[in-house]
Amino acid sequence: MKRLILVPFLLLASFAFAEELHVSVVPAIRDQVKELSSLFEQKNSGWNVVLQDDFAEDIEKQIERDAPIDVFIGNDPQIWQHLNRKKLIDENSLKTIVYDDLVIVTFIENPMQVKEAKDLVYDGMTNVPLVPAETELGEDIREFLTDLGILDSVTPKIQEAKNLKTAMDIVKTGTAAWTFAYESEATKAKRLRIIWDVPETEVSGTEFGVAIISSSKNKDKAKAFVDLLSSQIAARIFENAGYRLATVAQGPGGPVASSVAQAGQTQTAPGGHGHGEKKKNKKKKP
Repeated sequence: MKRLILVPFLLLASFAFAEELHVSVVPAIRDQVKELSSLFEQKNSGWNVVLQDDFAEDIEKQIERDAPIDVFIGNDPQIWQHLNRKKLIDENSLKTIVYDDLVIVTFIENPMQVKEAKDLVYDGMTNVPLVPAETELGEDIREFLTDLGILDSVTPKIQEAKNLKTAMDIVKTGTAAWTFAYESEATKAKRLRIIWDVPETEVSGTEFGVAIISSSKNKDKAKAFVDLLSSQIAARIFENAGYRLATVAQGPGGPVASSVAQAGQTQTAPGGHGHGEKKKNKKKKP
């Protein structure tokens, strides 16, 4: 009888005295970070990861209010710059972890085959939903189609969509020819298939970075968590979800760290576009 009482007590005591690592992440990669959080807890006995997902700008406000956050995973280059200027993040810990690149998708039952750019234009082609040209992403997409030599042919078919999700939803109905999508969304969309990969050098996707918060009292464990995000097991988890990994060849910290370092020298930072994001003094491509 004593043993039956003692075991639950010990389990409760162990849970009650567990240390907590607070991680805030944008919703887009919450599922992958949640899976990695479970692995972190398995490898770090006595530690629980308290995972919160929210929009980047809301997490930024929480950090400014000195909320108990140890690690921030976000996708807005301007927010990284703001936090760094206020010395609210450890700049040396800031690095890119993954990218969500753009692809072109079509309805799964559309028989079209694309071996070269001209195959995107065909007889009987229906509408092509695209985000507005007034957005930074919309402008980049049209520049890309111009470079492919097909914008003039596509323009009469363009159907304006509020954002990439709306464009995808239209194509899913089978009433539109194709559109652009983030690869992570295309990977899990059951009624779409990828027909063209958009080079990151042509149209930037979304860049996800991570940093340790300056006020963290758990910097050693925070660093261990950040390191886990760049591990081989993390690579498999992210790649299976359609993300492209940052590479060592991009330099210490990757582009997200470089954008912060150069923030005082340029008007805008490189990084991902929001869905339907308004243009912000966009620096033209050379």
